[in-house]
Amino acid sequence: MLDICGVPPQKFRTICSSIDKLDKQPFEQIKKEMVEEKGLSVQTADEIGTFVKERGHPLELLSKLKQQGSKFLGHNGSADALNDLEILFKALEVSKCIDKVVFDLSLARGLDYYTGVISEAVFKGRAQDERSLCATERPRAIFELAIAQPALDMPELLWKGFLTKPLTTTQLQ
Repeated sequence: MLDICGVPPQKFRTICSSIDKLDKQPFEQIKKEMVEEKGLSVQTADEIGTFVKERGHPLELLSKLKQQGSKFLGHNGSADALNDLEILFKALEVSKCIDKVVFDLSLARGLDYYTGVISEAVFKGRAQDERSLCATERPRAIFELAIAQPALDMPELLWKGFLTKPLTTTQLQ
């Protein structure tokens, strides 16, 4: 997304750190930081703004991003990410969890060291919301395992296990 907007590779990390503040600050304040403190052009910051303000139902927003003429389709990395998201969202749909998920393009935590799609799970209903950041490879492996089963009677248990089981060092490699 940042490449599509025209962010130079050397500014990727610093712009990610600005975007990561969107859950605490309005976009106009983030835009000011990106332009005045980090040297991004106003046009590039505005372009980022058109994307990071997007959030909604996963399949609906994915469909919008995959429409003909979308800047995402003309970019190899983005096209791959959209395909990864489609796999994840279809798994969530099959497991009847899709309506509990919001697709938010402002999620920027970990973009400088994760590859592929990242996700954040927010568990509601506790004294304080708990957050967990994940990479694509684990949901893809779980989805492939699930669809290989002859019958998956309770797919929500599969996702519960995914969301609650910590990764080991071996799994990360």
